[in-house]
Amino acid sequence: MTNTWQKTLAIFTNRKMLVIFLLGISSGLPLLLTSSTLGFWLEESKVSLANIGAMALVGSFYALKFLWSPVVDIVKIPLLSRIFGRRRGWLLFTQIMLMLSIFGLASTNPAESLLPVVIFSLAIAFFSATQDIVVDGYRIDILSAEEQAAGSVPSVYGYRVGMYLAGAVGLLLSAHFSWNVVYAIFGGCVMIGVLGTLLGTEPEFKTQRKLSVIAPFADFMTRKNWIILLLFIIAYKFSGAFMGGGLMSSFYLKMDFSKEEIALAVKTFGFFATILGLFVGGLLATKIGIVKILWIDIILSALTNLLFIPIIYNQGNLFLLTLAVSVDNFVTSIGTVALVAFLSILCNKQYSATQYALLSSLASLGRIVLAANSGWIVEDIGWTNFYILTCASALPALLLMPRIAKYLAINLDAQQQK
Repeated sequence: MTNTWQKTLAIFTNRKMLVIFLLGISSGLPLLLTSSTLGFWLEESKVSLANIGAMALVGSFYALKFLWSPVVDIVKIPLLSRIFGRRRGWLLFTQIMLMLSIFGLASTNPAESLLPVVIFSLAIAFFSATQDIVVDGYRIDILSAEEQAAGSVPSVYGYRVGMYLAGAVGLLLSAHFSWNVVYAIFGGCVMIGVLGTLLGTEPEFKTQRKLSVIAPFADFMTRKNWIILLLFIIAYKFSGAFMGGGLMSSFYLKMDFSKEEIALAVKTFGFFATILGLFVGGLLATKIGIVKILWIDIILSALTNLLFIPIIYNQGNLFLLTLAVSVDNFVTSIGTVALVAFLSILCNKQYSATQYALLSSLASLGRIVLAANSGWIVEDIGWTNFYILTCASALPALLLMPRIAKYLAINLDAQQQK
């Protein structure tokens, strides 16, 4: 027993895990800079709710990253890949471009023109999505088989720390500095990822891997019921998808909460609820299995949306806001663990990086499309009916779950052996 604990501790405390944690921060940081944090900036700049909601389309790159993911596996970046290796060369390239794009967004003025905001936001989303592809591939390549599960822990926690920086810290900074200064600061924070890249080592490839652009996708389509699998992945987070982008930022402000209160309830209490949810999600996935945790998350995610309705009739009530956000983040984090585990099970290890990019992109598709339309939906039906709608939107995933449960029961062992 002692040897087992020592072995486990050694896995979690080696240098590779620190590198993965730092890269996780670099991956999580840009996401909110083009969604909820940007939503606060746009709301304060008097941008219309419809345009704020439409800005969620910027995140389409996260849903489409599978289209160029094979290129990341095949192509080498001139000079950088020769000096640092193929994976780290790509990491440095995307991190440099991210810094330049964030600095560019920091120079804009949304109140005068949205076009520069859109252009630089698109650039941030593209290079952020590309960095995610490289980070996932790097993590898979650098870890041994027995370290893969453990490696997801610092990766997810690092990602959440990055989101916390861009969310809570960004909101607090905006109370004392202009949004232009705040974004300039976050452009510099990408250096955290650069540090991780420099501290890391290039994976050793025993053989020269030749990857066909079509092969990973063709392999997935050989599976029985592959269309059902893709539909479920898209529908899985429908109930939370409507509430993405900058819409919730506008909701908090319209409900008469100050930025300091939002930073406390949403970004701080919400952050710790997220951390706790990830821990509980990991335990549940181990104890009760992936099928049960998928059922639990779909149902709870739908019901937690209803917790935001009392806030509409008790505007400015900090307790209700803290409760709703904390419970929602807790449940969402359990779902994150379930989704990552589910997508990982579906991946053929021979094409793990590209297939994971494909599946995770599809998981983002519903969120992006629905969030982009959420603004005009709220304007049309009001906040109360909106949250009722988000609860009902869990129905497609619930209807598909019996097929998914049957698929996992039949194919889980075979998929894990690949």
